[in-house]
Amino acid sequence: MSYSKIENALKTVLPDAVYKVQAPETTDDGEPLLRYLVWTPTGDRYAYANSRPFATIYQAVVTVATQTEDDTLPAEVSKALADAHIAMQMPEHSYDVETATYYTDIPCEVI
Repeated sequence: MSYSKIENALKTVLPDAVYKVQAPETTDDGEPLLRYLVWTPTGDRYAYANSRPFATIYQAVVTVATQTEDDTLPAEVSKALADAHIAMQMPEHSYDVETATYYTDIPCEVI
């Protein structure tokens, strides 16, 4: 299933604002992009049994971006990933003063 499982889970939360690697600065109609999700592949690793690889585990980071403090979007994304049985690590939060954007990075893995 690989990375498509991550993208499909994200589209259940914000269907028109899911991007791979980088989001545009504006929407198709020229409006500023205020809430969006970006998923970025970061690599893969293998699970072994009897000294042989039997599964590829794909790693990615999901970035949740919003310009609203205390937005529920990061929690909604975490729930969607969990509902899709996607393993996650603890999210990291940051704020960009120049763009007035709150970011939540969620490392995750999918088989």
